[in-house]
Amino acid sequence: MAGLDDAEPAAGTTRRQLLGRMAVATGVAWTAPQILSMEAASAATPTPGLTAGWAAQHSIAGSCSGITASYQPYTPNSSATSWSPLPRSCGSLLVRTLYGLGSNGTGTIIAVGDQSFRVRWTSSGGTMSQDSQGLPGSFGVYRDIAASGTAWVAVGDSGAIARSTDDGVTFSGTTSQPAGAPGLSFVATSGSGTWLAGGGTIGLLWRSTDGGATWSDVSIGSTSAIFQGATYVASASRWLAAGTLGEIWQSDDDGVTWALNIDTGSDSWAGIAARGSTVVAVAAGLGRIARSTNAAGSWTTTTIGGGTPAFTNVAAGPDQEWMAVGLANQVLWSDDDGASWSAASGLPSLRTWEDVVHADVAG
Repeated sequence: MAGLDDAEPAAGTTRRQLLGRMAVATGVAWTAPQILSMEAASAATPTPGLTAGWAAQHSIAGSCSGITASYQPYTPNSSATSWSPLPRSCGSLLVRTLYGLGSNGTGTIIAVGDQSFRVRWTSSGGTMSQDSQGLPGSFGVYRDIAASGTAWVAVGDSGAIARSTDDGVTFSGTTSQPAGAPGLSFVATSGSGTWLAGGGTIGLLWRSTDGGATWSDVSIGSTSAIFQGATYVASASRWLAAGTLGEIWQSDDDGVTWALNIDTGSDSWAGIAARGSTVVAVAAGLGRIARSTNAAGSWTTTTIGGGTPAFTNVAAGPDQEWMAVGLANQVLWSDDDGASWSAASGLPSLRTWEDVVHADVAG
């Protein structure tokens, strides 16, 4: 089991954050090339503040009229002190709730939710446009979505899995998956051919190596944890799966077999992400996070946000930026590779933030 110790957050924070997994800072038009060039230009000495390209998804129901007409993701300004919604058009929509948000890393972002609904945003000429359509299955609930290049996989309740090979324009169902119909809550990709999905059932993990067309069961029988997220640490060729009971498991053979990495006992890990050799996991209560700077070889646990946030997910962005989102309008960000964190402000009220992404970081 990897080493684990407790530490207080580092004093002070620089100005570099932003919500979740997609789009444009307030008042700043963006295109994928701008985002990618920003990262390259600032790799040596990051500029304080957030780069354009973050997006966070909330789960309040949205419709075409009334005060709830706001189910689309929100994007922050460079100091995460004000937020703007991504554009959307209603058409013939009923009330929708969106949960998962994904990015292909080159300008396409997709959100998925109930009633087998998905919204797809693309960037062109410095503006954002969107289209909406149904996913396979009538009135299904899709919880998460991820991308690798032009391949997308969405997962949800009752074992629902949908895949796209044309950058999310159209989706089809899977051709083969393990028996049963568990509630899948997350999907992740290595970016080099392997996908993992899980959640809902103790120890459940499914694996695909053909873009989500077929799946095999790689569930962990020696755990009582329910997994809430997974991430691939490319620097170590290592998968990590995080779940309840304080457990984070690792696989060094591309997700085929698994071993316990850490067990903090009481933490319920709700999300996990990696960038380089840095890994951050966030818990569903008490503002707890676990951070590793050596590809999960050892960890430091700490409490952020005054010990109150109940986190739902975390994502990495460029230039050492991170963002963690959660219940009761809790959004925190870091611009020093997760060493210290600051609270966002200016958010729409009464939101549960379900997911977060950055547009130049795939799924």
